[in-house]
Formats: sequence, C-alpha cells, structure tokens
Amino acid sequence: MSQPLAPIKYLQWDGTSCAGRPLAVRAALSQIRQAVRQPNTVVDSLQIHTVTDRTGAELQVIYVHWASGFWSNAGDLTEIYEVPAAVLRDFARASTYPLTVTV
Repeated sequence: MSQPLAPIKYLQWDGTSCAGRPLAVRAALSQIRQAVRQPNTVVDSLQIHTVTDRTGAELQVIYVHWASGFWSNAGDLTEIYEVPAAVLRDFARASTYPLTVTV
C-alpha cells in the first residue's frame, strides 16, 4: 500500500460517517487552524497524534470534535484529518505559508 500524497479528511455527524476525501495541504491546514482558534465552547476536543502507517511512514492524525449545536445542520460533528508528515515537510520547504505542527 502506498503512502497517501495528500491529507485526507473524514467526517462523522449525528452517527453518520462519510468516506475520507483528499484535501490540498493548504486547505487542510487552514481548516485545522480554524478549529484550533475556536474557544472551548465551540470545539469540545482537539487532539493531535503522531503515528506510523503500515509502511512505517510518519502520519499526523488530528481529531476535532465540535460542540453540539454549533453547526445548524448537525448536532454532533467530528472531523479527523490524516496528514502525512512528509507532505507537511515538503510543503514547508516549498512555501512561505506559515506552518507550525504541534505534537
């Protein structure tokens, strides 16, 4: 199995899961930063984990649980991002976009 070349975002709302979809690195980082900047009344939980995939490649898994009632069309919303660390490093080298990864 090859390493994903782009971040993948998974959604779960009100018990319904959505298949993962690839995102551009810039879009994934923007969405994660948006969640980080929210007060505790908006984001119940935000966790960042460093893991390895089946090939041993480093992967950042970011878990965001939004507070119930924040989104008008979903009572319970969870976002999970899988971001290959190599993709983050390549993006940081090639871009002037500010990048900070907290583990």
